[in-house]
Amino acid sequence: MLTALVFGVLTALANLLGSSLSAAKAQPSPAMMASALAFSGGFLLAAALLEIVPEAIEGSSLGPLMVGLGFLLIYLTEHLGNVHMHQLPVNFGGAGHAHGEGAGTPSGGAPHPDAAKHRAIASFVAFNVHDLMDGVAIGAAILTDPALGIVVFLAVLLHELPAGFAVGTIIRNYGGSRVQAMLAGLSIGIVTIVGILIPFVIGGVNPSIASMLLGVAGGTFIYIGASILIPTAETGRYRWSFIYVALGFGMFAGTAEIAGRVTGG
Repeated sequence: MLTALVFGVLTALANLLGSSLSAAKAQPSPAMMASALAFSGGFLLAAALLEIVPEAIEGSSLGPLMVGLGFLLIYLTEHLGNVHMHQLPVNFGGAGHAHGEGAGTPSGGAPHPDAAKHRAIASFVAFNVHDLMDGVAIGAAILTDPALGIVVFLAVLLHELPAGFAVGTIIRNYGGSRVQAMLAGLSIGIVTIVGILIPFVIGGVNPSIASMLLGVAGGTFIYIGASILIPTAETGRYRWSFIYVALGFGMFAGTAEIAGRVTGG
């Protein structure tokens, strides 16, 4: 559990760093953000398809169902709250895909204060659900196989800085202060740590539950990678984003192999 908690603290620091960037005047370039999102999307998809889902199916007969439930969990969280995680609330790449742009007004002007507040709260809740499942993925993976735990942690870590940046920018975009933006990033980091503890508490009672939680996490990874990170990278119209997706996928495969050899898995 100590290793898992260390991983949780590192992901929380990545969230805080991302939200700090959103509060600063200097922000990453659109090309840099697109590359980071594409790479982490490919890495996350590889983690789900090559390791997490197969382990979940092998460990529990309910594994396939859990994968589907995980996918639906993030999908419904996004759409019921009318938010789109990782769709950054800035003029990303000049493409006019600003999250919440024109929300609450037909003319595309400044959003109505009540609508802005609603979208900010809904986005904040959605990010917390997302990061709770990131934590569950790390905890369940470590319980299942230490090598798997390492690579799942890396998959989570890679997209936590963009997540912190996104949630912080959402808060700033809807009138929040810089301190509030940073606290929003810190909060989703803390939720990740809480998520890490869940498999240890529940899985200690019934080991097969850890495999079921791993399946849920795998489903969330598939949705986040294929429906959020990669499409968001493409909204920046950065022509080489597809290469970074492939690099991320390949990097995961190599990392998983190395981690397996180091841990003897």
